[in-house]
Amino acid sequence: IMEHSREIMQDRSDIYTAEERAGLEVGYAMLTAGLHFFEQMSAEEARLVLHGIDTIEIDWYNRMIAETPSIQN
Repeated sequence: IMEHSREIMQDRSDIYTAEERAGLEVGYAMLTAGLHFFEQMSAEEARLVLHGIDTIEIDWYNRMIAETPSIQN
């Protein structure tokens, strides 16, 4: 999808600004590098990384709830 979007944005530079195209390039590079990173891991390493990501995200969410009075129960 991102490769297709890159092609369209490159072809339609009359619609998409240089900043928008550069932003997509950054996102594409990050996803490509991330995929390469995960492809080099064993299944167990990938499981541990994904568990770590989940733990960090849940911790962040819980802290935001605790620190934001307007969304506390």
